[in-house]
Amino acid sequence: MRLILIFISVLVVWFSWKLRKNYKQIKRQQEIQQAFDTLALHILKTHLSIEEYQKLFAALKGDYRSGLTGRLKQINESIYLATTSKKQDIAESRMAFAIECSDDIKTHFTELLSPYVIKEIDQYVYKAQEQFNTQMYLNVSNGHMEKANSLKTTNGKQKYLGLARDVLKSGIEAGKGNIPELEVALYSVNATITSLD
Repeated sequence: MRLILIFISVLVVWFSWKLRKNYKQIKRQQEIQQAFDTLALHILKTHLSIEEYQKLFAALKGDYRSGLTGRLKQINESIYLATTSKKQDIAESRMAFAIECSDDIKTHFTELLSPYVIKEIDQYVYKAQEQFNTQMYLNVSNGHMEKANSLKTTNGKQKYLGLARDVLKSGIEAGKGNIPELEVALYSVNATITSLD
């Protein structure tokens, strides 16, 4: 009977030691996951310089997560270009690429990120797409307006102002983005055209 009690005591001590060891490993893995999740969101939402990204990439060289960090950087850069470009084809292709990268993360990298980070990536891209739907038309229109302002002839100015007007009308007709904001810009372009006549 005594032998059984000693055996049970040893088992209890061994199991408690094993649980503590596993708990420490799990806790460490959770800390690492949390740190990587924070890093992933930082890469996604912060426009890193080439030097900063090279340092980060060098630190992750050979790490299985480096592909994910590259995709996050591509999303960030693509959204930036999509919402600032004055060329419609460039803006559209960069936004499409950002969405493609986001889908790629959901397909190939979900095991590397916490569910809340995946959700935050989705929300970030969704909000950027909403902003893009307005900003693209405004940027392209502004590009045409700038070109019109740089010209000396009335015919040249009218041509580019007409292009600016057409871009805004197509945005309104598409029904995407902030329609009142596009309408205000269209009103401004129409007023500028009228002032030339």
